[in-house]
Amino acid sequence: MSASTFQSTTVAKYLEGIINTGAKSQIDIAADCGWPKPNMVCMVKQGVTRLPLDKVGPLAKSLDIDPIYLLRLTMQEYVPETFAAIEAAIGTTILTEKERRLVEKYRTFTADTDADVVMTDSKDIIALVMV
Repeated sequence: MSASTFQSTTVAKYLEGIINTGAKSQIDIAADCGWPKPNMVCMVKQGVTRLPLDKVGPLAKSLDIDPIYLLRLTMQEYVPETFAAIEAAIGTTILTEKERRLVEKYRTFTADTDADVVMTDSKDIIALVMV
């Protein structure tokens, strides 16, 4: 699958898909997030209201999704300059669980030799250069 196959999404579209296909009711999700009424869940998934940053963790836990992915998606959509500044300040990108596992597999595959990675312009082919 090429990188172009993956389309960026909005917080609302992502949450709408997760919530609509999940088994948990909006009432339960709202309770998990500390919202007194489920209409907040509905407004966030419809894009009427932004997901408050302090609710990213509780919502991710409630929906059993990666909190880092939801945080990154939220920050990139709502405050991209702030998110870029945070990553610049810490000197690295914040990795999701899947990305972290990919890095671990790379290290295992290369016997932790820091092998070069070569990508074509189309990004369809990735090759490791073992020295």
